Amino acid sequence: MNAEPERALPLLEKILKSSSSPGVKDRALFVLSQSRSPQAQQLLLMMAKGGSNPDLQLRALRNMAMSGNKNIAADIAGIYNASHNQAIKKQALNSLMMAKASDDIYSIARTEQDASLRAEAIQMLGILHQNDKLGQLYKDGIAKDTVLENMFLLGDPGHILEILRTEKDPKLRASAIRSLGLMHTQQAGDGLVAMYAAEQDMGVKKQIVESLWLQRNAKALVDMVRKESNPEMKKDIVQKLSIMKSKEATDYLMELLK
Repeated sequence: MNAEPERALPLLEKILKSSSSPGVKDRALFVLSQSRSPQAQQLLLMMAKGGSNPDLQLRALRNMAMSGNKNIAADIAGIYNASHNQAIKKQALNSLMMAKASDDIYSIARTEQDASLRAEAIQMLGILHQNDKLGQLYKDGIAKDTVLENMFLLGDPGHILEILRTEKDPKLRASAIRSLGLMHTQQAGDGLVAMYAAEQDMGVKKQIVESLWLQRNAKALVDMVRKESNPEMKKDIVQKLSIMKSKEATDYLMELLK
């Protein structure tokens, strides 16, 4: 291939169409993927499009992503859209992720009707750190619970706080608040405190207290309980402080006893 690609290509094509073992064919596909020859890339694409041999198609798709060709994403997305084979679609998604083709993955996440494939596309956007694209999917009402889960995995309190400003669904709000509680960042803690001050719903306020407790954010809870006038909420916060190993929590409890 290095010395005389025009002679190598027919030999590789012959191997790929022969009864050679899958391992040998895989090596032939790898050789094609490493060539910058347009003819080699075209042969690799032909193998990836061919539906008569799903195993060879899967291998060709994987090798396409390994080729380093930045213009390959459109071809892989085309194969994804044309296929009805779940395994082929999953490999195409993996290949798009390897190629860092976030725009194509975002398009799939928006339009895919199969819930499992859509969830994989959303997860890949998270792996590629496409926070804004995840935020847009949420705004458009696409698989909100899955998007929220991947925002949490990304450790993205900013977008989650933005969601809480407008989200009305109680389950999604509760999930978002709990996610913030599992993020031990100042932005998450400050956001929860600000929410608590503006919130009127007792159930939501208790969820915020629970999340700040999960953060072990004793300072925020002490500051909140000093301002809280509702006896039930004061009791709830004090109960949380009583099971925290924190000097601030203990000092406040001693203050109450005095």
